[in-house]
Amino acid sequence: MFVESRQIKTVDKKPPKVQALQGPAILTGAFSNALTAVSLEFKNCYDYTLTSGRKLHRRPVLIVDYALKEEAAKHDKNCPGPELNHGRAYINAQTMQVVRLEQTTPHCEIAAGIYGDWTWTIDYDTDAEWYFTATYRDYHELTVTSRILPGVNYNPKQ
Repeated sequence: MFVESRQIKTVDKKPPKVQALQGPAILTGAFSNALTAVSLEFKNCYDYTLTSGRKLHRRPVLIVDYALKEEAAKHDKNCPGPELNHGRAYINAQTMQVVRLEQTTPHCEIAAGIYGDWTWTIDYDTDAEWYFTATYRDYHELTVTSRILPGVNYNPKQ
């Protein structure tokens, strides 16, 4: 299992004044993994509908509406659930990059004792750059050396 963590190295090419992350990046998985709803990995979990000919901020986009399949949420351990979320992905028609993602999860506890649908939206900046330095611990190195020897028959006829 991988655990996601972040450390701020620079802000505008200068050392940061603080290490605290402000905003949605502090919610591990909620935003960094949001695109999985429209990824091939979860194609068996969701129903999809494609709409073309639309615009977002005056730019042509493809719209993918998605909804978690009820049976997949209940019975497929690889699918998200049990909440039957649904949403919409806006994809730049020229670059095929996701530029906005909207998702609604029904029946969430919004505040103590108050339940309703929770809808959130993420606008992606396709020009943003993220740099990562990964550190791995508790792993085992495996080194394999193989040689192919010419002229040796390893499957003799019996």
